[in-house]
Amino acid sequence: MEEVITRIKEYVAKRKLNGASLARELGMSSVSVNQWLSEKRKVSWEFVQAILNNDERLSAEWLTRGKGEMYVSQINSNEYNKEISNELADAKVKMLVQEGIIDRLSKIIENKIDNKQEFVKEKWEGKLG
Repeated sequence: MEEVITRIKEYVAKRKLNGASLARELGMSSVSVNQWLSEKRKVSWEFVQAILNNDERLSAEWLTRGKGEMYVSQINSNEYNKEISNELADAKVKMLVQEGIIDRLSKIIENKIDNKQEFVKEKWEGKLG
């Protein structure tokens, strides 16, 4: 959690907020917020969640794990999620189509092999001239 408070402080500084103004935005006690910011108390997950819920642009991945950028890209997250869902659906359809094609090709190959084996067997047994 020590790293989380460091990123919270970075976020607060970037937004040019202080403990009281952040507390107002979050609807939390300024005493609690100031204690968390001054590291007199350990940061609670409720505090982290309140910050994330207050600013949709803030990356949860960055705030909690330190990965990526502070702010998500300019793409609206709902639009982004919809776009990703559509891409996944398209990929699934393509995969199912490919599986169907692969199944059909497998059956054709098996049929050809069976026919070839039958031909060789008949040739071997002298049934063919």
